[in-house]
Amino acid sequence: MLAGVLCAALVAAASAEVVVPGVQYTNGWKSTAKAFGAGMSVDFTVVVQEQGLAEIKRIAKEVSDPKHAKYGQYLDSKQIAAITKPLDSDVKVVTEWLDQVGVPYKFVTASNILVSAPLRMAEALLSTKFHVAKHTGDGYSVIRAGDYTLPNNVYSSVASIFGLHGLPLPKVQQTKTQGDGQPVDVTPAVIYKTYGVTKQTVRRSTDNRQAVAEFQGQFMNSTDLEVMFKEFVTGYEKGTDDKVFKFVGEHEENSGGIEAELDIQYIMATAPGIQTEFYEFPGQDFGADLAMWTGNLTTGDETPLVHSVSYGWQGNLSQIGVKMSDVGVIDANFAKLAAKGISIMISSGDSGSGYAGAGDACEAPGSSGVGIEGTLSHSIPVEGGYEACCEQAQQYASKGWTFSKKAPVAEAAAATPVVTRTMVFNVASPDAPTGVTFKKTPFHVEDMSPTKPIFKTRDIFELTGKVTDGAGGVVVAKSLNATTLTSDIKFSEQFDAKGPISFFNVSAKFGSVTLKGRAEAISFPGQPMEIAVFEWYCPSKTNPGQLCYIWQMGGNPPPPPPPPPPGTCKLYSAVTSHTSGEPATTESGFKGPAPAVTLWSSWPASSPWVTSVGATRFVGQEVGNPEMASDQFGSGGGFYPLFTTDGEFQAAAVKKYLSTVDPSTLPPADSYNAAARGTPDVAALGEGFQVIVGGTATSVGGTSASSPTFAGLVSLLNEARLTAGKPAMGFLNPFFYQNEDAFFDVTVGSNKVGRGGQPLPYGFNCSAGWDPATGLGTPKFEKLLKAAMA
Repeated sequence: MLAGVLCAALVAAASAEVVVPGVQYTNGWKSTAKAFGAGMSVDFTVVVQEQGLAEIKRIAKEVSDPKHAKYGQYLDSKQIAAITKPLDSDVKVVTEWLDQVGVPYKFVTASNILVSAPLRMAEALLSTKFHVAKHTGDGYSVIRAGDYTLPNNVYSSVASIFGLHGLPLPKVQQTKTQGDGQPVDVTPAVIYKTYGVTKQTVRRSTDNRQAVAEFQGQFMNSTDLEVMFKEFVTGYEKGTDDKVFKFVGEHEENSGGIEAELDIQYIMATAPGIQTEFYEFPGQDFGADLAMWTGNLTTGDETPLVHSVSYGWQGNLSQIGVKMSDVGVIDANFAKLAAKGISIMISSGDSGSGYAGAGDACEAPGSSGVGIEGTLSHSIPVEGGYEACCEQAQQYASKGWTFSKKAPVAEAAAATPVVTRTMVFNVASPDAPTGVTFKKTPFHVEDMSPTKPIFKTRDIFELTGKVTDGAGGVVVAKSLNATTLTSDIKFSEQFDAKGPISFFNVSAKFGSVTLKGRAEAISFPGQPMEIAVFEWYCPSKTNPGQLCYIWQMGGNPPPPPPPPPPGTCKLYSAVTSHTSGEPATTESGFKGPAPAVTLWSSWPASSPWVTSVGATRFVGQEVGNPEMASDQFGSGGGFYPLFTTDGEFQAAAVKKYLSTVDPSTLPPADSYNAAARGTPDVAALGEGFQVIVGGTATSVGGTSASSPTFAGLVSLLNEARLTAGKPAMGFLNPFFYQNEDAFFDVTVGSNKVGRGGQPLPYGFNCSAGWDPATGLGTPKFEKLLKAAMA
């Protein structure tokens, strides 16, 4: 009833409405039906339209151009805020919209409003329904909205809303060795030798700081960092240079976060003595986390001068729930940071040209029990069943494919606890306190923790004890799955009674972990009170409202369907005959309709306000040889269609490439827009990096190795400039493209290579000068230093 009244009020108040469509789930994501408790809360951020973006871009271009009179005259945060301040009328429209329903909110910045509202109130505000979205392979589980509606005047006053539709990036699979064989071991010494880096004198001052930003719940381990310095770095100050200067966000020591370990170890080892910060965003919404990170960097004047990011998406952004309005907000933040004199390096991606020939669906399903004889072109392990194999076949334009399931591993059936729902309600005279008595009442668990969970989804707890609204109470929670110890749940006094819904704050210690949360109570006139939902939180500085676990009364619902079986996908470039196959394990298909060719360079590396970093390796896998484009994985690059302006710095270089490259080597003309932003800008070694993980050296590859390495070199350039009384390098691209001779030109290889090293049918060859595989090339440090000090 409450939701219906609020929705009616919203409709009546709005002269017109705009519907924002929800996510069309692909790539293993599925929407699940979910009955939420009325008291569950959701968080989302409303970004009010800012002003002055054209002015910010004009200033950013002037202060970043070494040939301009205002080069290095960067803005501070107050100046940026004054230029971009939202109109008072827009702020009023948005806050009045929020106030009419009474949702709690607070201003995080002048334009960013964080809303933390009970789920039913948020549904009424947005005319939507929330659901749980789950990934069948990665195990991610998030609460997201469906289509939502905004009044027309609110829609016009809002730049974007984050936290309603966004998804995490897919988990990255390990690359495989290809090409000339095992990559050479790359260490800081190899980097210094290859790029001519001489020992630099550093002041260890806080005015020259660098940082890495980590997403998707990736954390580092400080002991691994110390071991890495001990093994591979010389002439450093022990206990100072091998320590992170500052952690921003909720820090967790965790070996095994290979991405985070790689980033922090190589940005610091490349620039020992430069104070380094570690930014942590453990949420499961890549677009929202990017907006938070970039927005936070614009608001203070204690921002590190150099940043490296090793995360991005080479594909349609709708697949990760990122809207074009989200891209606009994040790109505007990057422009502000350029005007502020901040250097940002982002890895260009590991999927080469980002070839996507088949779209998301299998267009030519196969037949069970039919085999193929012919010319085998690829044998690929896949996790998504026959549909994943079919999609691979369409990507490679194969004439046929065969998917064979792995033999199932026999497992003992897990015992499902037999539970009954028992609850005794205390209903007395009107003057007596009402409450709830739990009597072995079952509750099942939904795990939503962004880090290592202490409960598992489908765990069962039995609750026994009594709670009254006057004094709270203590209830014993007994685990029937032996995943945690029995615990006492302490209830506070009842609070925030609005109509039939009220809450109890709850706390409990499970093993060594103390959790706090709230229990939702529902009580209608003439009916007993019921507590059917517990929400347990694990707040952090970056996400104070992080929901970790939901307990719902009752035994487990039916288990979800099993994920598609893993197996081997064999692709055929020619089919000579059909054979019989085992119906239970073999699925085969044949050539379907020819898909359109689409190439995806990586976002956010494609923003024209950041420096995109590609990857190389040594020719012949021998240190000292010239470099070529990486082929253990594909060095991400191409032309990003969303950005067709603000790339003046590279216009001449791109024009030269397109006029001199052999046209027969280019992809189909309709698969890319040559007038769009080209990436990468530069490159660095990216295979065989020696990273300490759990105390042991591990060989790691990716443009995620190249970006922090290049960022560390930029910090050394900043150190020289600041020592000489010059401003920091700032937004780097105009400087780089004006000094092409400060780079080793990479002319061997291409990015017609996928993430796993497999060949792609389309991509871009390396060429003299800039190219979409390795950019301008790899750094000649002494020449860069000389140009920076000129």
